[in-house]
Amino acid sequence: MLTPWVWCCRLLATFMLLAGLWMLPRLEINTDLLALFPQQNHSAAEQQAERQLSQSFANQALLLVGADDNRAVVERLPQVITRLQDCPCIKTPQLGLGAEGDHFSDLYSDNAPIFLTDAWRQKLQNQSLESLRRSTLRDVLTRPGGINRDALANDPLQTLAAFKRRALAAPEALQIDGAGFPYINLEQQKFYVLRIELAASPYSVATQTQFAQVLAKAFAPLRDLSGYQRLDTGAIFYTLSGTAQARAEVSTVGLGSAVGIVVLLLLVFRQLSVLPLAFAPIAAGVVAGLAMTQWVFGQVHIMALVFGAALVGVAIDYSLHFFSKRFAAGKRWRSDEGLRQLIAPLTLGVLSSGAGYLSFTASGFPGFVQIAVLSGSGLVVAYAVVIGFYPKLLSRPAGFSLGPVLSKWIAQISRLQLGLLSKLTAPALTIVVVLLLGVGASVWQVNDDIRQMQRADPQLQAMDQRVRGALAVQPALPYLLVQASSAETLLQRLEALQPQLDAGVQAGYMHSYRSLAKLLPSGERQRRNAEIWQDRVIDSGLLASMYETLGVKSAAQSGFIASLSSPVFIDVDAELSRYAQLPSAPGYFVNRGKHYGVISLYGLQDGAALSAFAATVPGVRWVDPVTRTNQLLREYRERASVLLLGAYAVILVLLWSRYGVRGAVRVVLPAALASGIALTAVLFLGQAISVFHIMALLLVLGIGMDYALFWRESAARSQATFLAVGLSTATTVLSFGLLSLSATAAIHNFGLVVLVGIVLAFALAPWAQKIRE
Repeated sequence: MLTPWVWCCRLLATFMLLAGLWMLPRLEINTDLLALFPQQNHSAAEQQAERQLSQSFANQALLLVGADDNRAVVERLPQVITRLQDCPCIKTPQLGLGAEGDHFSDLYSDNAPIFLTDAWRQKLQNQSLESLRRSTLRDVLTRPGGINRDALANDPLQTLAAFKRRALAAPEALQIDGAGFPYINLEQQKFYVLRIELAASPYSVATQTQFAQVLAKAFAPLRDLSGYQRLDTGAIFYTLSGTAQARAEVSTVGLGSAVGIVVLLLLVFRQLSVLPLAFAPIAAGVVAGLAMTQWVFGQVHIMALVFGAALVGVAIDYSLHFFSKRFAAGKRWRSDEGLRQLIAPLTLGVLSSGAGYLSFTASGFPGFVQIAVLSGSGLVVAYAVVIGFYPKLLSRPAGFSLGPVLSKWIAQISRLQLGLLSKLTAPALTIVVVLLLGVGASVWQVNDDIRQMQRADPQLQAMDQRVRGALAVQPALPYLLVQASSAETLLQRLEALQPQLDAGVQAGYMHSYRSLAKLLPSGERQRRNAEIWQDRVIDSGLLASMYETLGVKSAAQSGFIASLSSPVFIDVDAELSRYAQLPSAPGYFVNRGKHYGVISLYGLQDGAALSAFAATVPGVRWVDPVTRTNQLLREYRERASVLLLGAYAVILVLLWSRYGVRGAVRVVLPAALASGIALTAVLFLGQAISVFHIMALLLVLGIGMDYALFWRESAARSQATFLAVGLSTATTVLSFGLLSLSATAAIHNFGLVVLVGIVLAFALAPWAQKIRE
């Protein structure tokens, strides 16, 4: 008769599986390794600044297209843009780079007196009126397009045009051809510039799929051209690459685990019927784990996704326990009796495994918390499938026994393993420990650099570097954060920084920078500009003299001068309040009553010089997210190391009460030795220790302790004991061990430590049973 607990497991498994199937099409994959780490280690202003910068550039993509026949490219580009516009994933496709100051275009009109560059302000103040008149007339007469009424009325000295050129400056390499198409010359070939703004997050799998499909369709007209090339840069291309990599690794880990498990099941149980039963809880667990993670966090990180594939080898342990119990009972098997005997160990197993994953949350890493949620919920659902459905599906006896060949192998390996471990005396153990400590210390090195933990596609990186070498389109990660008590004070501080930043550009510290002060002058600067204009351009008679020389009629002169004498001053508070709502606002926001401006740096070459400069200016802060994250990694590596040592201490105390001091040490030593040897092995392979190695050792501790306890509690050194631990080890190695094949360094390091550690923990586990206390 089914128990209420079995019914609860059935309902839970069914509900989670249905919810998972509904949620799977809505998965969003995050490939940004920085998302693994907590944000509370820096100020709320820095968090908002970096969120704004990320949103501003994450949805942008830049494509450079070229071929031997430039005319053919120009003829077919309109077809490309039309096809791109048909995709709902693309908000705006356009030729060129776009203009970040378009929001202020209306403000610039008819307001020349209040928009003066530093160069024009110095020119008006320092040059003689005659020199100003001659140079201005020369510029007007040589202006492209000739003299026109609008220019004479609104921007007679071209001061507004100079301000707009500085505010909306395009890269020097960008040129315009005869058809009005923007292009650059790169490696002696002409590339036309196409900018795309996405309509949704590049981390959305649906967006990625649509974008990849529309790119293939849109650029089809160009592919048959001789010498056709397309260079891509932007977050969407890295997420496409990351998602493809994740799918490949999930396939490798998942398929590798599945094939290995199939072989094991057929080898041991020799029945095809066990295969669907074995994989049912695995499939349910993975689907439920992914759904739970998406529901809780709104996205699934690539590391959590790969761990979802690795869940295969752990979730099947519950099936193996049930199969082994049924196998051992033979014809005496009764499913209700077997279930009563298995509920306690299986429940303790899922609780202990869940506790192991919960230890990941102590790291403080959002990525590890995701892994804990995905794996924990997945294991619970796998457990629920086994408890809820297996008693009914496996009600009949197995009708077979362990084959003679396999029995012989198990006996031989078991004797060899136990024989070797019997020689592990206290002096020999002491020598091993001393050697481990000495060798480990001789090659010890740590590396907390986040840039070494994620390998991007080399081809994509090469393209990105080629584009960045020609166009400064992506800011450096470090930036300057300027704080003030009001919008007006902020603009004044930004204006005061411009001469030093311009000097930094001249000195080669960076290629360029983006600052709000380039787009909008402060109220004080507006009034000062208007005074200079009134004094040096209108009251001095300079403008009237210029109009007279150009033949402007008196009535028109009076109207032009009257209009230019009464500029409309801009309310910076009101204007910036509207501007801050724009998704691409260049670094302005208000946080807790303080006003902040972000100065983005392009082509950064000497961050140390700018950092030293920022330290001397009140209200200015140099922020380097990479350095900050590296410091965070170091702190969490140290914290995880303390957590690991603390876990060993707690386990020793708990085991002391049951086994005594020597018995507790014997049970803990297999996992401890396996961890030490695994850590020394990866050091010898040239890896530097990071927080991911330490977190892997926590998993080795948890699983290794299970093996040791299994041997300690077994009544005899039976084949059943060896088979149970051996199968568990094999499935764990097939899951987490295959993570060592990952191209993501952090996942690879984790998987390699687990692979070596688990194998050694299995080999050393029987030593826990050799007791003479």
